[in-house]
Amino acid sequence: ILPILLGDPKQALALAQWLETAGILALAIRAPTVPRGSDRLRLALSSAHRPEDYQRLMDALRQWLTP
Repeated sequence: ILPILLGDPKQALALAQWLETAGILALAIRAPTVPRGSDRLRLALSSAHRPEDYQRLMDALRQWLTP
């Protein structure tokens, strides 16, 4: 499990939706499941994923971060 800490529930939901459009499942985890201010995405990485899968994830995250 790889958490991506965002701290904001709206941002966690928005990024989860963004990744879903790229074909990547990332669950937004928000309060009360985690303490307020520690909202995050939860990614489940596996040896069954191919290098191309990880590259697609990295590309999608870069696009999210680039205005």
